[in-house]
Amino acid sequence: MSAGAQAQTLQQRYENAKDLFVKGNYGLAREAFKSLAAVKVDNPYEELASFFYALSSYHEGHVAFARDMFLQLKSRHPGWEGLDEANYWLAKIYFENGQNDKAFATIASISDKEIGRDAAVMKAHFLNLMPEDSLKALLSRYPSDAVIAETLAGRIVEAPITRRDNDLLDELIAKYNLDKSKYETAVPEKSVMKDSYKVAVVLPFMVKEYSNSFVARKNFVYEIFEGMKMAQKELKREGVDIQLFAYDSRKDSVHTKRLLSAPEMKGMDLIVGPISSETIDIVSAFSYANRINMINPVSTNSQVIGRNPYSFLFLPSLETQARQAARFAAKNFGDNKTVAIFYGESNRDSVLAHSYKQAIEEEGFVAPIMKKVRKQRERELFDLFTQREVDPENPDVEGELILKKDSIGHIYAATDSDDEMIASYLISALETRGEYIKMIGHEEWLDFSFIIPEQLERLQAHLVAPTFIDYSSERYKRFRNEYLNATYTAPSKFSCIGYDMMKFIGSILHQEGVYFQVKFEEMGFRKGSILPGYQYDHAQDNQHVPVVRFINSELANVNAPEK
Repeated sequence: MSAGAQAQTLQQRYENAKDLFVKGNYGLAREAFKSLAAVKVDNPYEELASFFYALSSYHEGHVAFARDMFLQLKSRHPGWEGLDEANYWLAKIYFENGQNDKAFATIASISDKEIGRDAAVMKAHFLNLMPEDSLKALLSRYPSDAVIAETLAGRIVEAPITRRDNDLLDELIAKYNLDKSKYETAVPEKSVMKDSYKVAVVLPFMVKEYSNSFVARKNFVYEIFEGMKMAQKELKREGVDIQLFAYDSRKDSVHTKRLLSAPEMKGMDLIVGPISSETIDIVSAFSYANRINMINPVSTNSQVIGRNPYSFLFLPSLETQARQAARFAAKNFGDNKTVAIFYGESNRDSVLAHSYKQAIEEEGFVAPIMKKVRKQRERELFDLFTQREVDPENPDVEGELILKKDSIGHIYAATDSDDEMIASYLISALETRGEYIKMIGHEEWLDFSFIIPEQLERLQAHLVAPTFIDYSSERYKRFRNEYLNATYTAPSKFSCIGYDMMKFIGSILHQEGVYFQVKFEEMGFRKGSILPGYQYDHAQDNQHVPVVRFINSELANVNAPEK
């Protein structure tokens, strides 16, 4: 009778604890299961109580404790029929902690088919969260795992075409017998030649907002379009017929969809734009569906290209800028292969810095210093380069620099216009330090109020400058005069971009046809009219990245292609 009463009590305690767990009262359930699991004599619920004690702990946030409890359960009760469920949760904890190898081994030990299917779904979920490099590393350790291979193939296709590893994708499709149709993009095989080309300019002109025509002309979108019209007239004189059709996208997705539904849009040979984030995906989908090339005149975001083989950037993407800057540094700063990398808080700065690190390390350099510089803490940069050792016995004697001279070969700094203090403190630190360290920054530095050209020239600072314009050139002076006569305003950087883009694209439309990209590989480098030039070999963004520095008080492009 006593044994029966105890069994009934244990059952009631288990059911009460399970009821708390089902209702989500994990804290109370945890204590109840802990007490029940502690009963070691004639306790048929010991394993179940231990399992739910661990699971309640997991849901309460005690993840490390839950992991140890699951491991203890496996060790003490190796024959328990519920171990596959415990292994599922243990694998989940391993995945969440980044212990992928342990997670894989734990899933492999699951014998129950239904739990195994659930574990495979969980595995695919966590694989989908991993970056491409991590998936490659996993596949090298588990070469027979088709789930990893399929996930990696999907990740490659998701990447912008400019950064897609097509050779690896083809290898995965063949080796793991993947469905090739899932990874194909409709790339044109031959071009179409015409006597005249229609170009839709889909930009946020904001016509309703700009009732004053003079104010409208100072809007950079209008400046781009004015530059394009200048190029159109010049091309006409050269026998190239380009028809421009302006559409106001208004930064409005609904309005843009309405514009694209117009019958004449499917007859366009090229779309210029859009530039607002609200409309890019919509126009890109239209471009892909109707096989119409589109080019963004000002974006450097490779995500604008996405999976669309008909989408192009007129300027180099951030990744391309960093990669080409690293190649320039490897070629010109190779004496000391140690680099320090600094970047600001913006996403742009982070992309540049990490892309540069990857590219420079591929060139055989090392980056022992890579630092995100937060706002209001830029002074730390100055201290890093100028702090000296202090001898307690001789505090008045200046000690050696903590960061030794010649320990850094060059510096790469990615900073946008929101935080010019990073560049300012870097330059001040190098001048105070009294050591010439090669440095690469970005063209935004030219607009910083705390930096003067004499400092940049004295330090021989190099600047990545995708929109470099030689304002002293005869070609620019001629364009400036023509622009002034046509618009009664001086051309801006955006006017020059619009002009150069239309001159370049108009020429290759005339020479190569609607799908000019089929000839990109053969075209090589092409000199620009005002901007330095363009190169699109195996890419959908401009691969030519000017690097400039001051020489005799004049900016010069020191990364021009070799003749």
